[in-house]
Amino acid sequence: MSDAYHVTPDPKGGWKVIKEGATRASRHTNTKEEALAAARELSDSQNTRMRVHNKNGQFAPKPAEAKKSNTKKAEKRVADKKKTAMRNDRKKKSAKKRSSSKDSYII
Repeated sequence: MSDAYHVTPDPKGGWKVIKEGATRASRHTNTKEEALAAARELSDSQNTRMRVHNKNGQFAPKPAEAKKSNTKKAEKRVADKKKTAMRNDRKKKSAKKRSSSKDSYII
C-alpha cells in the first residue's frame, strides 16, 4: 500500500504527481504550484503524505510548516513590541505625574 504522493519535476517539462510505487504519473501540470495543489487534493482524499522535490530531484523543505512558524514568530515579535511600547508609555506618564506632584509641594 502506498503512503505518499511525490511532486517531482518532469524531464520533458512541467511537474508530475506520482503515487509512491507507481510507474505512471497521476497528474501532470505546467507549474509546481498546480502540482502541489493536485497532490494536496489527492493526499487529503486518500489520507496519505505528500513529498515535494526540488528541480534537482532532492526533497524540498516543507513550505507550509516553514511559513507557519515564521508567521507566528513575526506576529509574536510585533505583539511583544506593542506591549513594550505600552509599558514604556505608562512608565513615562507615571514618572511625569510623580515629578509634577513633587514640584507643587516645594515652596
